[in-house]
Amino acid sequence: MRIVVTGVDCPHLPGVTVGVQRGAEVVQSFPADGSVLTWELDARLVGSELRGPFVHGRPGDRFFYLSWHQEGTGRFRRAKLMLDVVPADLLQRAEVGHLAARVGLVMPDGSPVCAAVRPPRIEWSAVDG
Repeated sequence: MRIVVTGVDCPHLPGVTVGVQRGAEVVQSFPADGSVLTWELDARLVGSELRGPFVHGRPGDRFFYLSWHQEGTGRFRRAKLMLDVVPADLLQRAEVGHLAARVGLVMPDGSPVCAAVRPPRIEWSAVDG
């Protein structure tokens, strides 16, 4: 299954990048420059759960990581885009098209998004193929 994650309201942080974690490696990194960011991930639906190289966590508690890195010092923050909130019927519909997420990348205090991210901070939808 193809998954497209769109990050909006990215904070402008010179020397900082944000990417998705594939296993232990951070890939598809972009500068935190205030622009809209898009990541494309792949996963497979097994029963009612997503699995694959971008999926982390235990059964019933799966998520994608967004990882924030500061030039010269490394990772300083991560956000878990929680998958347990995606309804099973939405996952089924997304198999013929793709699953889409829209997530705000900034916390109320202006810092990069972190911790467990669930609605309303993230919106999940199925897009027809």
